[in-house]
Amino acid sequence: MGGGGQLTEPGEPISGRAAGVYTWEEVQSHCNRNDKWLVIDRKVYNITQWTKRHPGGIRVISHYAGEDATEAFTAFHPDLKFVKKFLKPLQIGELAATEPSQDRNKNVSSL
Repeated sequence: MGGGGQLTEPGEPISGRAAGVYTWEEVQSHCNRNDKWLVIDRKVYNITQWTKRHPGGIRVISHYAGEDATEAFTAFHPDLKFVKKFLKPLQIGELAATEPSQDRNKNVSSL
């Protein structure tokens, strides 16, 4: 885990994990106590360490682990410019272009 690295620009011809491109299935697998990811505006964030420091509490943010949190994020953070500076270091990638913006099947699957 190095710091200060630049994220790959969207559209660069790099595929897979190196570019930080993820599917919903992969995001959903990161929803346990010690491994939490969520999606906001198609960007994927690793919130595992941040949950303990989240000013709104660990429970509310943990509720969205493995899911799209865009609506809740915009509803609970009126000063988006301020909170996005905390969000930026947590970003690990984005949803693959072929993935829907929100996972429509999250309540359908019985897994």
